Amino acid sequence: MRVSLPWIFQQLFMLSISFLFSCKKPSDDRVKLHISSIQPTEGRKGTLVNIVGGEFELDNNKNKVYINNLPVQVIESYYNSIVVVIPDNPNCSGIVKISVRNEVAESEEKFTYLTPVIRAIEPAFGEAGDTIKIIGDYFCPGEGENSIKLNGISATIVSMTPSTASVIVPDDKNSTGLVTITSCKASGTSTVPFTYMPSALSVTTIAGSIQAGYRDGTGQQALFYFPKDLAVNKNNEIFITDQWNYCIRKIDNSGMVSTFAGSKPQGFLDGPGNQAKFYLLAGMTINNAGDLFVVDFDNFAIRKINRAGMVSTVFRNLSDYMKDVLIKGDTLFFTKGNNIYYMKEGEEHKLFAGRTVTGHVDGKGSEAGFTSPSYMHWDPVKGFIVSDGSYLRLSTIDAQVTTFSKPNGPWHWINGVAGITSDSKGTIYYVESGYNAIKRISPDGRVTTIAGTGNKGLKNGPPLQAEFNDPSGITMDMDGNLIIADTRNNCIRKLVMR
Repeated sequence: MRVSLPWIFQQLFMLSISFLFSCKKPSDDRVKLHISSIQPTEGRKGTLVNIVGGEFELDNNKNKVYINNLPVQVIESYYNSIVVVIPDNPNCSGIVKISVRNEVAESEEKFTYLTPVIRAIEPAFGEAGDTIKIIGDYFCPGEGENSIKLNGISATIVSMTPSTASVIVPDDKNSTGLVTITSCKASGTSTVPFTYMPSALSVTTIAGSIQAGYRDGTGQQALFYFPKDLAVNKNNEIFITDQWNYCIRKIDNSGMVSTFAGSKPQGFLDGPGNQAKFYLLAGMTINNAGDLFVVDFDNFAIRKINRAGMVSTVFRNLSDYMKDVLIKGDTLFFTKGNNIYYMKEGEEHKLFAGRTVTGHVDGKGSEAGFTSPSYMHWDPVKGFIVSDGSYLRLSTIDAQVTTFSKPNGPWHWINGVAGITSDSKGTIYYVESGYNAIKRISPDGRVTTIAGTGNKGLKNGPPLQAEFNDPSGITMDMDGNLIIADTRNNCIRKLVMR
């Protein structure tokens, strides 16, 4: 049988095509490497994370796992899951990647490395040597290096659990600030600060003696007669209203006492310091320029003494006695009768807070009531602090008056509040004349006696063994020490603070 040549070529062509297709790689229907979930999605050093997916190798060494591009150890491998352990590295937060057979899969979820969290500080204040508790989460007791710092100052750790750490407040006045804990190589910082409170170290007498009199001189050679209030200028010089000597005294940095303004006998006269006349001086304040403003009690006046000692009368009103004066900016605030008034030099005085009827009533401006407002102090944290008999009152700059502490209050019994001062951190110090003591109110309102036994006397030494006799004025010097007018002891005392 004869075959045509074109037909042979056709068959050869078909065989060639069949052979070509028989050599082609068959289609790959295998499931690709993938990650469907990670469990858990957060943890810290030592946490076991189960990576669920598919097409993993059974050999741990063939599964390469990374979190945030950091290699992590594989401890178990299956076709559809891998278990890894989180390393001691706070940077181990992010996308999970697996590399197998030159393929790479990434998770949609992120793993989060849990860093220490501080939720509370109890108490949030303390003296050197006090123990405070840091409360939070994800602490690592006994694992690696743990450290806690108060405003960057290292504190000694007494004990630690996964959620609490007890530390000793360091002897460093710079430890006021945020608290930071470093644990498992990760750090967390508090949102509220710790406040360091200075410790009272000792009571000394810097000028005067128990003998009443009038004499300039150094230290105890000088004599006072019922010193009433004090102010300190930027040069750390102390000014005192010497009540029954009718003058303003000055203590310089060498301890020398001199008469700054006023002279005997009493009177009412403006002019140069050694010619000016006063009568029973009371409260005092000082402005940024170094000018003094004093209450001339029995002259019903507020007098100004500039840095050169020149005396002038700022305000006089014969209707009510005044007790204290406070300057804020260019505005004078002063107690008069049962009320608080304000004025600028050369202008009329106006009511700030209070009403004609006496009584402790909270409210704003003329709705508020006082019984016997006397000493005042401006605190940048709490606003105006006013001693009102055995009450402490607060007022905002817009005259919203509240009662801060009172007899039989939540923390203590007050027996006659006299002078008041505070530090930059909101800690209040005041003289409790009825108990012959100096007391402190911490930022959270707790009251502590820091000096005085409660007995009348003149005794220096350890603060809680020291004795005073009807102290009245108190202020803080440039070094953070408390200066006290010990009225019936006729001397000026210093409470040294650390």
